[in-house]
Amino acid sequence: VLEEHLYKDNWSYMFKMTLTIVNKFVLSEEDKLLLVLRDELYGGSWETFTTDLNKKLIKRPYIFRMANRIEEDIERIKRLVQYETKHPEVNLYDLIKDD
Repeated sequence: VLEEHLYKDNWSYMFKMTLTIVNKFVLSEEDKLLLVLRDELYGGSWETFTTDLNKKLIKRPYIFRMANRIEEDIERIKRLVQYETKHPEVNLYDLIKDD
């Protein structure tokens, strides 16, 4: 509690709390790929990414060719969106981009 009080108003505290939150959320290699694609190809937008995947499912023009696992990727994206919505201070891509 004392440590929390000492760091509460600075970035060290926020960084420490972010790491604590993220350490409880395990990212698979597939999750990491989706995060990279979201930020590199879709400008950081889950909505645009999901729209593109859904277009591929119904054979419309789409941006990026993915493996035949679109439904699984859409479920992964829902999980990642839910996590980032619950923890708005966390951008999961920022945590993996140097891997």
